[in-house]
Amino acid sequence: MHATHPTYIPEENSPLRGQKNVTWDQKVRIVMNTKPEISCSAIKPGDGRYMFWSHAGVVLSGGTIKYASVSDGGTQVNKEGKRTFNNNGDSLGQQVSQTFNSEYGHYNEFVVADPHVAGLFIVSSDPEDKTLHYDDIVSYDELIKMAEEFNLPAYVFYKGELYELKQEEIEVEVRRSYYYQDKEPEEGKYETYHKITSQQRKELYDQGYILNDKVVISDNASSGFENKKVRLKVFKMDKKADIYKEEDKDD
Repeated sequence: MHATHPTYIPEENSPLRGQKNVTWDQKVRIVMNTKPEISCSAIKPGDGRYMFWSHAGVVLSGGTIKYASVSDGGTQVNKEGKRTFNNNGDSLGQQVSQTFNSEYGHYNEFVVADPHVAGLFIVSSDPEDKTLHYDDIVSYDELIKMAEEFNLPAYVFYKGELYELKQEEIEVEVRRSYYYQDKEPEEGKYETYHKITSQQRKELYDQGYILNDKVVISDNASSGFENKKVRLKVFKMDKKADIYKEEDKDD
């Protein structure tokens, strides 16, 4: 997978160095339309958030591996748009084998040319983590919107496994609901937020449900409010993804 940060450009490591205000969707479009040499990471079952350079981007189903490193290889982009690296004298086969068999505990780096994009991904946080989103991640709504535009599937990585991501609506008992007005809302427009406990969130995760931005996790009782059932739009980790075509599986 190739991770794209929504706000940060890593200077010499990116062909976008020196540019400002390049959005996440623009970065995805560049990968989709120009197929540049890109830095990627390989993910295996059990891998956590620390194995991702950033927590949203594109999933690849093919391309040509040019280089592999068990950790951040520090590759950079030259004037021709090619990534430069130091292979330390190891053959490509040795690099790939060492990287796939490594237990380094941090993200690895592959350089891939002519990348074939199979879908867009987001990384789900652990159920015990009360933070729904981080500053290096896009919203589930934005991810699905982009996937629909490109006619690609939306995926979610959860504990190193890749799942298809679907939207559903379910009934949940919430501790309270309240209205919140954004800093610059449309006139008269308020957003409804719902409060649930961390235990409820864990139970929903165990069923494969991921909450969106309009849910607040709180274990503090809300005096004067009675629990009520509401219909919540959620995201469902559906079946495990199979991104490879039959003819690719023997390669």
